Amino acid sequence: MSRAAKENFVGAGVNNKYSRPIHVHKGERYVLVVNNPKRSGGKHTLILHYPVKKKVLLVVKEVKPEKKESVKTLFQLSIVDALTQKLVKSNVSISGLKKAVITIDTIDVYTTYIVKKNHDVLIEAYSKGYMLTSKTVKISKAELEYSTKILLEKIAPGKKVNLKNIQFYGNRSDFLPTARSSLNSLLSFMKQNSKVVIEVEGHVNGPGKKNSQDYKDLSYSRAYAVKGFLIKNGIDKDRIDFKGYGNSKMLYPEPKSEHQQSANRRVEIKILSNEYNSGNRNIH
Repeated sequence: MSRAAKENFVGAGVNNKYSRPIHVHKGERYVLVVNNPKRSGGKHTLILHYPVKKKVLLVVKEVKPEKKESVKTLFQLSIVDALTQKLVKSNVSISGLKKAVITIDTIDVYTTYIVKKNHDVLIEAYSKGYMLTSKTVKISKAELEYSTKILLEKIAPGKKVNLKNIQFYGNRSDFLPTARSSLNSLLSFMKQNSKVVIEVEGHVNGPGKKNSQDYKDLSYSRAYAVKGFLIKNGIDKDRIDFKGYGNSKMLYPEPKSEHQQSANRRVEIKILSNEYNSGNRNIH
């Protein structure tokens, strides 16, 4: 500012222009805000010229602007009985919501804030007496709140679940790294429901091709890989049957993307019985 200046405001930047002075009174307080896009070592120097030509130097500390809080999405999950709609305490695994897989035991409602972006989420839930249930959801970055519900059905022979993350490398029976969470969910389900006997169904991706013996053998090997994982982790082998269906039951007979091809390379879990007796060993 300068006593000789006439303008209330002048252009910013390094120049010799000054704004007109302001009239002040004893006892008043003023705040000087310095807006500098470049760092200057954390300090600014302010020089005040008084009529007596006495110079006073003041040190102005740099005030860092507050960080703008990032906008997040509120995610809400509830797990209920499919018939009664009553909440059911369950074990839950959630992939794709945050960087790491979220695993929580004995909850019926789960709420958290997530980064505001597009999410492809896989939720797996299971409870004693209920089917292991898998659900995929897509959360748009435009959502401020997102609610979803898992419907658990009672365990019964003939019911199936497609564990979408138990997938394999092309032409191999080796699991993709993303299969780990679903394999662990299946293992926990089998331990929690100790009377359940299952059939592991193996499938391959072979659009437009005959269901050859090679396809059948590959799907058989994939189903056996799941059985091997369960046995290795303490599940009685007689509780697990397995079959290979080749490419006869592809989810996408004419896949249009790598995602659809990968989805065809899968296993499904079918309930054979909920009355396992260790004395009856009829499963091969």
